[in-house]
Amino acid sequence: MEIAFSRKVLRQICERESVAVQHYGEPVARMLTHRLADLLSATNLTDLIAGNPTVLDGAPRWRIVVGLCDGYQMVICPNHSSTPILSSGELDRKNIVRIKILDIGNSRA
Repeated sequence: MEIAFSRKVLRQICERESVAVQHYGEPVARMLTHRLADLLSATNLTDLIAGNPTVLDGAPRWRIVVGLCDGYQMVICPNHSSTPILSSGELDRKNIVRIKILDIGNSRA
């Protein structure tokens, strides 16, 4: 899967574990590294199982939360010029091959 980032700082956090450790601590940084490896090895969004990816209801549409640890989660969205949608109106996960990381944060905060 192809990964893009909403902000330069997110790219730095995701590309350098030492930067992730500074921002989130060792356990979260380690889990983030695992989730990024999962995303990179996935052919499409249906391949991503770890972290219990969940599509958020409401606006903005097509935000997906992927759990890390200690209450932290990564928020992603499809990064296609036209988001693949099924006839039922649901996200077509099988055809999502490009994602953007929007945020990493603590859901408990």
